[in-house]
Amino acid sequence: MKTIEKYLDDIAEPIYGSTIRKFIRLNMAGGGSHWYNYIVFFNEDGDQDEVLKEDKDGTHELKCKNLYISNQEDRYDHVIIMSDFEFADLKYCIRSHFTELRLYE
Repeated sequence: MKTIEKYLDDIAEPIYGSTIRKFIRLNMAGGGSHWYNYIVFFNEDGDQDEVLKEDKDGTHELKCKNLYISNQEDRYDHVIIMSDFEFADLKYCIRSHFTELRLYE
């Protein structure tokens, strides 16, 4: 008769390494077929590393894009997704209302 340890040795696969990535998932719309989320991954310095859009069709990378979040104290947070170049090109009055989403611990 097999012991549980022998059984687990027979069915388990070895892990040779792992990577931990910190991320934030923003739920943008829910319910029905129009739901979507933004997933923002961060590097060790807390800077955005990758931005994905997740919807009913899967996960899609938004290449060369960053997520900026409103810093206004209104009822809701607002986000915009754009490249650093596009963001820098915005008029100051708009740009002053948004800051890059950062990971704070």
